[in-house]
Amino acid sequence: MDTLIRVLAVVTTVYVVVLVLVLAVALLTILFYLRRIGGTFARIATLMRAVESATTDLNVQLGRVHQDLTAVAGALDRTAEHLGAVPVGTSAEAQRSQVA
Repeated sequence: MDTLIRVLAVVTTVYVVVLVLVLAVALLTILFYLRRIGGTFARIATLMRAVESATTDLNVQLGRVHQDLTAVAGALDRTAEHLGAVPVGTSAEAQRSQVA
């Protein structure tokens, strides 16, 4: 009986050592991948800050482009009216009534 208890104690000890080693390997693997993902997120954050700083004055420029395009659209409508064409903003019924 004494030898059975010693064998079970040795088997249990080996099992515990193997279990601890497997858990340590699993945790180290998780740590490796988390650090890798963290590095990727850090690079993404750096690139996002670069994009943000590069596009800060974009709203001002887009506002100017919108104003210029609005002026061009108004000039084209006036030109179309001057030439006798139907302006772009009119409905289909108004176009039919001018043709008929």
